[in-house]
Order: sequence, then structure tokens, then C-alpha cells
Amino acid sequence: MPSVRDFKEMYQKVRGKGEDIVSGMNEWFTVTLVERLSLLENQLVGEDGFCVGNTMSLADVVLFTFVTEFFDNKEASYNATLATPKIRSVIDRVAKEESVLGWLESRPKTSF
Repeated sequence: MPSVRDFKEMYQKVRGKGEDIVSGMNEWFTVTLVERLSLLENQLVGEDGFCVGNTMSLADVVLFTFVTEFFDNKEASYNATLATPKIRSVIDRVAKEESVLGWLESRPKTSF
């Protein structure tokens, strides 16, 4: 079962490819991430829009932050969720949460 930490470690290896980074990134976002998210989606046991149970949990926020904030190419990472409707539903539900929107608006702007 893949975890967010596993994804991050794999991604850092792609980022470190130097000259071959463009093709590596393209493959990461269009093939590898899509395949790995499918494996992760199989582990979600929550009702529609939740990772577990029927209410927002830390798992939902972690998944949202991972997909929408972690990657250099945020659009490509979000597009990778097109093949995983459960994950996409979690991301979209958290993105509409007023407390999350408030935090994203007011949080300190940093380089990391």
C-alpha cells in the first residue's frame, strides 16, 4: 500500500535527474503518479468525498495538501487525479471547506 511519504520519495528521485528532468517529469505526472494514485485509491474506505468514514479527517487534509501543494506542477498533479474519482472527490470536497479556504488565504507566504 503506497503512502504519501512513498510518493514524495519517488518524486524527489525524478526531480534529481538533471538533464533528463523534462521527460522524467512528463512520465511522472502522466504515468507514474496516475498509476500510484490508483493503488492509493483502492485503500480509501470512506463515503463519497472522504478518505475514511463520513466526515473530514486528517487523512483528507493530507491528501488534499499533497496533491494541490506539494508538487512543482500543481496543475499536472491535480490532472493526475482524473483517473481516480474517489481521490478527486476528496480533493474537491476539502477545497470547498471554509476553514481550509480561510487558512490558505491567511497563512504566511514562505518559500517552502
